[in-house]
Formats: sequence, structure tokens, C-alpha cells
Amino acid sequence: MVTQAGLQLEAIQPRPPEYQDYRQACTTTPSGFQLSDLIALGCSRWGQLPRCLDMRAHAWACVSRRQQKCDVLNRGFSGYNTRWARIILPRLVGNWDSPTVVTIFFGANDSSLREENPRQHVPLDEFAANLSSMVHYLRSVGITESRVVLVTPPPLCEAAWERHCLAQGHRLNRKNEVAGKYARACAQVAQDCGTDVLDLWTLMQEDNQDTSAFLSDGLHLSPKGNDFVFSHLWPLVERKVSALPLLLPDWKDVAAGDPEWSLLGEGGPAPAEMD
Repeated sequence: MVTQAGLQLEAIQPRPPEYQDYRQACTTTPSGFQLSDLIALGCSRWGQLPRCLDMRAHAWACVSRRQQKCDVLNRGFSGYNTRWARIILPRLVGNWDSPTVVTIFFGANDSSLREENPRQHVPLDEFAANLSSMVHYLRSVGITESRVVLVTPPPLCEAAWERHCLAQGHRLNRKNEVAGKYARACAQVAQDCGTDVLDLWTLMQEDNQDTSAFLSDGLHLSPKGNDFVFSHLWPLVERKVSALPLLLPDWKDVAAGDPEWSLLGEGGPAPAEMD
């Protein structure tokens, strides 16, 4: 029944068989890992990112979809390129962890024009080699290519980004044509290594779409851009996590009269956990 306070009192139902023992499941939570430069969160001024800054960003949209199957570890590093990402990857993922899915999203900084931005620029051949090296490293620690998604850089809106550069006292340091070369190289690495790929550079320019709407300043993703990324990334990710069991029941399946039984498994909390 429903009381005046709105509390619904339910008869305790048997736990659905597809749920595993929640106490054990919550200590062995599968994970998804996302490594990127900070373009993925639509802003470059916040520094390194081990925390949520834009709840509409694709990584956090994935969290809301996957929260009862796996945790998402998002590592976005402002200004980083694949040269530096390749070096730090073993510090972030190793034999101690085996993510169910890994996404790697680089190229916007690598494709900077060497003469205007030599610090971030990475030559095209090295960019491809770095991506391949990261995929091979993941395989060496037990993360197979079937769990990996490479994401190409998105297109560049040169007019908007040039205005941004000029306001900072710099000349235009990226070009959309060059970003396209890096996107194609990323897609080729994915094909050669056997990973999935999300080709943002191509998808965002299909059917003469207005790419400026996807970019907040011509380079970094806008909220609409993050929504676009998520809408295309999620189907790739979902195939990799769909077989995972639920770690916890849907809220409608939690027995209001005995939530410990529903959430911690039959028998309720261990005596040491009782108040």
C-alpha cells in the first residue's frame, strides 16, 4: 500500500535469478576506462581531469547508462598528445585491472601544425605508431582488441578556432584538412589492430552538417558535440558491456521492507556490519 507519506510497502519478492550476490559483486565491479585529451570534455582550461566537470560530457552520459553494470574511470589530460599518453598508459592500466572496455580519444593536439605549435605536434607516422603501441600494450596486460574503441579527432571549425587563437595572440595552429589525415590514420590503426573505431571527423561532417554547433570554440566539444559523441559511442560500448550481470537490482526491485536483503544478498548484512 502507499501511505500518506508516500512510502510504498512491498511484500518481499524472491531475488531475480539474473542477479548475482550483490555483496560479492560490489567488491569486484567491472570497469570501463576512457583515456583522452581534454577536448573530450569540451574545455581546455581546467587542467588534468580525474573528476567530473561536465555532466553532459559523453563519459558521464555513459556512467548513467552503465552505473549498475560497471564503473567508469575517465582520464582526460589537458593538452596531451599520443606521445605522452603512450608513456603514462602503464601507470593508468596494468595487470591489476582488466577493464571491460577501453576508449582512446586523441589526435586534436597531435595534429597541431608543427610550425605553429611544435610542443603538442606529433608527426602523423608517430601518431599512428603511438596508437598501435597503446593497443598492443593493452593486449599485453590482458585487454584484448575486442574491448578497445579508438576515437578519431573531430573536425575543426577553422574560422572559430582562428578567432580564439588571435584573441590569445597566436596564429591559427590547426587545420581541418590536417585533422582529417590524423582521423584516417586512427581509423587505419583500428582496422590493422582489430579494434572498433568511432570516426568523429567523418560523421560530424556528413550531409553538410553545421560542425560549428558541435564545437564550443572551433576545437573543443560543445554540449551538443558531447551528445553527438555519446549517441555514436554508446552502441559500440553497449555491445561490450551488455553481457555483464547487474551489480545491484533496479530500484523497483529493492524490497522496501528489507532493503539489506535485496542489496546485500540473502541473509542481510554480516553481524559486524550491524549497528
